[in-house]
Amino acid sequence: MHIPFFTFAFAAGVALNPFLASCAENSKHHPHPFFDEHLAFIREQFPKVRYLITVCTGAFIAARSGVLDDRNATTNKHAWADAPVYGPKVKWIAHARWVVDGKVWSSAGVSAGIDAVLGWIAEVYGVDIAEGLALDMEYERHADPSWDPFAEYYNITDHFPSL
Repeated sequence: MHIPFFTFAFAAGVALNPFLASCAENSKHHPHPFFDEHLAFIREQFPKVRYLITVCTGAFIAARSGVLDDRNATTNKHAWADAPVYGPKVKWIAHARWVVDGKVWSSAGVSAGIDAVLGWIAEVYGVDIAEGLALDMEYERHADPSWDPFAEYYNITDHFPSL
């Protein structure tokens, strides 16, 4: 399998559906350099894509670009305290394995990202396809987006922007 690599200039002419924003480094220990070029690319692509899927702290990249403003989203619970720093206008939902808000699908940690993508596949292509893929991966799928023991483990709550 070959994963294509695109420069921002090349990818600007390609329809990215879905657009997947994966993990940024944990900002508590390794701040991610949010280059203006990356953020501008996300802002430019967002109106064109049918779906944006963020996995783990990839939500921080999308949030910093502004495309999650006024939307519900979630992210990795271990990095939860950083969520309002990167997305002060985002409605951060604590108790969720993944959150769907319009065309945006955001997941908690990396394993939750597998469940979120399988949930997206079930929504777009059908439950049988998603379940078949989970079996092929030998993965026990959590199909309930509210199943999230980690919010309680880390003792976190929702964070909504101040009005």
